[in-house]
Amino acid sequence: MPTATTVVRKPPAVPPGEPPAPSALRHGLAEKLPPYMVPARFEPLPAMPRLSSGKIDRKTLKAQPLAAATLAEGGDTPETPAEEALFAAIAKLFPGQPVRRSMDFFNDLGGHSLLAARLTSALRADPRFALATVRDIYQQRRIGAIAQALQRGMVAPGAAPERSFTTHSPWRRWRCGAAQALVLPPLMALKMAQWLAPFFTYHFYTGDPGDSVPFAIGMSLLAFALATLAEFVAAWAGHWLVAGRLQPGRYPLWGLTYYRWWLTDRLLEGIPTYMLNGSSLYVAWLRALGAKIGAEVNLGALTVRVPGLLSIGEGASIGNAVNLENARVEGGWLLLGRIDIGANACIGSYTVVEGDVRVGDHGHVDG
Repeated sequence: MPTATTVVRKPPAVPPGEPPAPSALRHGLAEKLPPYMVPARFEPLPAMPRLSSGKIDRKTLKAQPLAAATLAEGGDTPETPAEEALFAAIAKLFPGQPVRRSMDFFNDLGGHSLLAARLTSALRADPRFALATVRDIYQQRRIGAIAQALQRGMVAPGAAPERSFTTHSPWRRWRCGAAQALVLPPLMALKMAQWLAPFFTYHFYTGDPGDSVPFAIGMSLLAFALATLAEFVAAWAGHWLVAGRLQPGRYPLWGLTYYRWWLTDRLLEGIPTYMLNGSSLYVAWLRALGAKIGAEVNLGALTVRVPGLLSIGEGASIGNAVNLENARVEGGWLLLGRIDIGANACIGSYTVVEGDVRVGDHGHVDG
């Protein structure tokens, strides 16, 4: 029987004394390393500078001038204005690397969030692409798809980019501001009660002959605990009386819904929820505010703008300094959206999750 023959193609041999071509080096490293670890350029040196001890002289190596970057080999030719601008911007970020439409910005080019932001800034420098966003890079990923998105959103020369913004009347803004000013004194009193209560209690039980200092200290601690509990009760009652169950949607800035959300947000931020972080009491507190939270959920230090629009599946874990920003102001409107975190999901510390977002079961979001 005839047997199959496997043919292995090897890169062409390099003549002695000549450095290998950058494409050959890149091809060889790509077979052994992840794409983001393949160097963007190579610098040939006759010898590594060394110290008298034989170690690499890093200072001398760092001070040596770099050769001019060679043109990328094997790249596609841009065919549209968007591709011309995108390919040029990518070439500055990744000198020496070929740019092809099929390449993934993250996996193939080795891009990351900082480079995506720099690429967006470079594109926005061109008035035609003033509407470019980092979101386009994350959603499209492939260079060709990013160029198509830029082409669709390209602004005609001389035309101002359309950015929707609703301007409300001064009367609406001043009316809301006056209502906010009226509630500031009660909000400040609620914030100060936790510390004023033990202060006055201690002075009430001291000063007369025969008063017991240990007893006064004990009563001050009791007053501190009762004042703290009263703050939580007042915030809980105010939340349900003022805001109730806010619904997802788009509401005018400085309007009634905005005022209700603002007042409730100030009430909840004024209480010492940091005492509950990492405990089961924090889960119970968010449930009391309308959040739907499953069993065996571990919560760190959170900022939740609208607890009633939050759901967390059982077994989920959320780290510290996490902002669940399901309420934001944009273009003259208050935008409220749901945040749904699936079962056994993990949200890393220092993460921001906005409204209208769903993290699936067993999903991981790192900071």
